[in-house]
Amino acid sequence: MLTKNKPLLFFIFGIEIMAGIILLVLGIFTDPAEMLDKEMPLQKFFFIIGAVLFIGPFIAATTLYLISNAKKRLINKLKTRGLRGSANVVSVSPVLGKLNNLCRIDIVMDVNVPGKFPYRVEHGEYFDVKNIDRVKPGMTLNVLVDPDNQNKLMIVW
Repeated sequence: MLTKNKPLLFFIFGIEIMAGIILLVLGIFTDPAEMLDKEMPLQKFFFIIGAVLFIGPFIAATTLYLISNAKKRLINKLKTRGLRGSANVVSVSPVLGKLNNLCRIDIVMDVNVPGKFPYRVEHGEYFDVKNIDRVKPGMTLNVLVDPDNQNKLMIVW
């Protein structure tokens, strides 16, 4: 989702940054004695709003970057250090709503990793709407399990 909306995000962030710069410049040239109301000088208002509009997009972009890359880092970690195992599907529950023709399903699985005790986990997975019936109860799936947190896993298709 993030990659499809990058041009729009850059445009919006650009407008916010420009508005912030304009307000900061207005604050520099505003008479400190001018008041917005009884308790707020106009100059202080321009500086506060300008700083928020200028700094906000950088904070938002950093947050979006970290969130979008967290999934990639987990996938890379599982591919390099993940423990191979199998999972028996106990139940499948579609979650209402779609995102870019993807539908989320929650899968309850009994996971078996060699050398570890079997355990049950609920895992969310996104599927193309056309492939929503791909996972059925009773199926056995190959998985990679995070060695540091057994509740994080990836289905190997």
